[in-house]
Amino acid sequence: MAANIDANEEVEVSAIDGTSEGTVDETFKRNVLLVGGGVLIVVLAMGLYWYMAGKQKETEAYASLALSRVKVYYERAEYDKALRGDKSVMMRGEPIIGLQEIVENYGGTSAGKMAALMSGDILTAQKKYAEAERMYEAAQGSDSKILAAGAKAGIAACKEADKKYSEAAPLYEEAAQYMKDVGDEARFRYFAAINYEKAGNSEKAKELYTLIAKENKDTEFKDLSVGAMARLGMIIE
Repeated sequence: MAANIDANEEVEVSAIDGTSEGTVDETFKRNVLLVGGGVLIVVLAMGLYWYMAGKQKETEAYASLALSRVKVYYERAEYDKALRGDKSVMMRGEPIIGLQEIVENYGGTSAGKMAALMSGDILTAQKKYAEAERMYEAAQGSDSKILAAGAKAGIAACKEADKKYSEAAPLYEEAAQYMKDVGDEARFRYFAAINYEKAGNSEKAKELYTLIAKENKDTEFKDLSVGAMARLGMIIE
């Protein structure tokens, strides 16, 4: 038989919903801990973000400093020292590290990507195309359109050196697109046209030669393109 409950009689919560005062208290404490823990996680996450942002700035600053120190060897064409550094010279108690070490340790920074591009140029000049291509790959992803164009063109140059003309041509075109706002896309368009021609795609080559001749009248690439058009038997207007 169900128990009769007097409306005026004080009834424990446990008699109705099966909970006890202790259980309610524990639930409250657990919820407080959960909410408090969530807030703590957010605070910790924010702290970690600002810490990492600060570390990134420090890393970028150090990479830029290291690059400025070794750049003099690149400018002097002392390429081995530029690549490997010069441990015999100390600056502020630190040896000059090379471009390749900058890439290895700080490749995600802007300075690291510039070091990769410079390394690629040196290795290309030394005809070490496989190594150069890896450096150009590492230089990609920069916010600088000029650096991005250089990286893409560098990879294309390595492909061209390996006689992979059909692969090199579109890469040169991509480099030209990066340079469009700068106003120096004709150079890479011309290189693209040459590679299309070497790959046997004369129609694409003609298209680019024509475009260069029309849009770049005051550059050397107009004359070079006109010469190429004559070589391909095109009628020049």
